[in-house]
Order: sequence, then C-alpha cells, then structure tokens
Amino acid sequence: MPAPVHPRKPAIKAWRTPADNGMYSHMKRTTLILDTALHAELKRRAATEGRTLTDVVERALRMGLDAMHSPKRVRVNLPSFDLGPFLIDPARRDLRPGEPAGEDD
Repeated sequence: MPAPVHPRKPAIKAWRTPADNGMYSHMKRTTLILDTALHAELKRRAATEGRTLTDVVERALRMGLDAMHSPKRVRVNLPSFDLGPFLIDPARRDLRPGEPAGEDD
C-alpha cells in the first residue's frame, strides 16, 4: 500500500535520478558572476549560432582550458642565403659602390 500523500503538499518527483533522465547524472550546476559586457557578448554569440548560452559558455571554457595545456608555438626555421661580400663598406655608407675612397667631388 503506497504512503498517503498530504493534501496540501504535492508529491516530489525525483527527476534527477539516472533512471528518469540520464543526462543529469553527469552534469553539475553552478553560478557564474560575469561582467555585463561579457554576458551580453555570450548571449549575442549564442543567438547568432542558434545555440544555448550554456553551450556557448561550455565551449568557451573548454577552448580556454585546452589552450592552457597546449604546447607553446614551435620555432620556425626560415631559410637563409649567402649573398656574398658587402657591395659597400658598412662603416663608410657615404661612399657609393664602385667609387674609390679618398676622391671628393
């Protein structure tokens, strides 16, 4: 025989059990305090992408966490070329190529 239900108190349904809705068994709820501009940007992005605010925040958090653990940028080795000797003496920039030193105009 089921337990009697009080006429003024509605029966509480345990909707967060894995049997009723498995989705809630692995999710946690939390409260975030966000800057107003950041919240507006997240809402705008959610509306633009046709997704929920929760999806957008979760994706942004995952991307941020992944970026923290990703390796730093690798150094790129650029090609170098031997262009031969200097055409002008770097110490005497006032001379033009082919002009002998010591002659004045």
